[in-house]
Amino acid sequence: MKIQASSHYDVIIIGTGIAGLHTALNLDPRLNVLTITKSKFENCNTLRAEGGMACPILPDDSPDLHTQDTLRAGGDLNNIQAVNILTNEVVDRIIDLEKIGFEFDRNLDGSLILGLEGFHSRRRILHSYSDRIGVSIFNFLSRKSMEKENFQFIEDTNLKQIVLDGNDQYQGVLLQNSDGYSFITSSFLVLASGGFSNIFARSTSDSTIFGDALAIGFTAGLALEDMEFIQFHPTTFIKEGYEPFLLSEALRGEGAILLNKNLERFMTRYHPDLELASRDIVSRSIFLESKIQGDETFFLDLKPIGTEKILHLFPGIVENCKLRGIDVTKDLAPIFPAAHYTMGGIKTDLFGKTNMENVFAVGEVACNGVHGANRLASNSLIEALVFSKRVADSINATKKPNGPHLGSAETQETVPDDFIEIREQIKEIRQLNWLHLGIIRTNKMMSEYLKKLEQKFTTITEKADSKIILKSNESLWLLSYLVCLSSLNRKESRGAHYREDFPQKNPDFQYSQILQWRSNRLEITNEKRGQ
Repeated sequence: MKIQASSHYDVIIIGTGIAGLHTALNLDPRLNVLTITKSKFENCNTLRAEGGMACPILPDDSPDLHTQDTLRAGGDLNNIQAVNILTNEVVDRIIDLEKIGFEFDRNLDGSLILGLEGFHSRRRILHSYSDRIGVSIFNFLSRKSMEKENFQFIEDTNLKQIVLDGNDQYQGVLLQNSDGYSFITSSFLVLASGGFSNIFARSTSDSTIFGDALAIGFTAGLALEDMEFIQFHPTTFIKEGYEPFLLSEALRGEGAILLNKNLERFMTRYHPDLELASRDIVSRSIFLESKIQGDETFFLDLKPIGTEKILHLFPGIVENCKLRGIDVTKDLAPIFPAAHYTMGGIKTDLFGKTNMENVFAVGEVACNGVHGANRLASNSLIEALVFSKRVADSINATKKPNGPHLGSAETQETVPDDFIEIREQIKEIRQLNWLHLGIIRTNKMMSEYLKKLEQKFTTITEKADSKIILKSNESLWLLSYLVCLSSLNRKESRGAHYREDFPQKNPDFQYSQILQWRSNRLEITNEKRGQ
């Protein structure tokens, strides 16, 4: 079917989290900006952030120390240029936020309150409204963005295709909502739609975010990178009948301890840093301990922090736990790891540029190598701040293509979605990924799974090449294939990727894997990374 373009914008942004909103806020006010979200404006993972923003501002701290900690957590597979940009520019971004009215938590003497989290060598974690920094920064950026006359947004609208012209140049986006399909063109596209941790049965992600934009981008020709690196957060509140939610790293930074079902502090057997080891180590330790004890009964004990401090520093966590029948000042909080953050994503340079001209990606959907094989705690919000500013600066400095070119989009609609069938397939995919691609991976489990996924991948890419619109379950199958293939190819353990059959880091794999769909076939290339 042919769909005529209905309107043109200078910039279209997909996603309403910190990355998308901060990009919008920093764009030239003369640019006409449209922001699109598949659900409600507030359905983003930014709102779920409890930790804080890492910022090396104390006299005994420095960007170099922050860089060292980031590289150590990242398994030395980070893009060092990206890390240096992050740790050197974050102070300016924090100052910028305060200048326009954002408030970080301060002591009575006016000094900033700084927390400690796992794998950080200094106290450098900024907070806002205690453990509600995600809510705080989202509300602030939302309000500031909506004050801009050049900013518009659309809710309940799905990105279905990135539309290219006859020369494979970006033209616009095909969207779908309750009114049907629409085609909107723009000079620039910014993908800021979040990661893909929801491809797993246990996830801390918003239930609406599955990584669709990565699958859609991949079939349009965007290169993906580091798809094997998925972080499992060790302390996710797990109780039957309730949605899982994150118990912040900051709790362990302040003294909370992990206990097995026998109420033993088992981390003494796994790492000298105990509960303050990196997230991959703590998650893996819990998983291994679960095999020893024969079930998944684990607890986080907050009582060592002290009641007064718990109530003062973590009111949001206290409230959420109470809603689930747990008083963390007295009771143990039931926990188990869950998929939390994806280091891999759409490959970009240091200004968010993808391999497709005028298409940018930023935040968790993107991969510039800053996190390497495993993200350091409280580096995600600052990554979004630092690199969204760079995306906006790049767009502001780029001469707009001549236009608008309204034109039309050629696409083939599939048969109407059977939502029950799709929902059941998504549930199946998430369970299969948890089983085969989870915290500890093996060649046997992944090889068997890849055979099933290869058939799905072939069918889905054939559809995409014929411009047939992909369904949600097909996007998940496609991403699952790319994660499985990348994980099988990396015959070592590094950061968040752990192979039971290859338990050591191997210098022969000091590179990132880049996957691209080009000329109707999958191309895989390697790019040297780290020191």
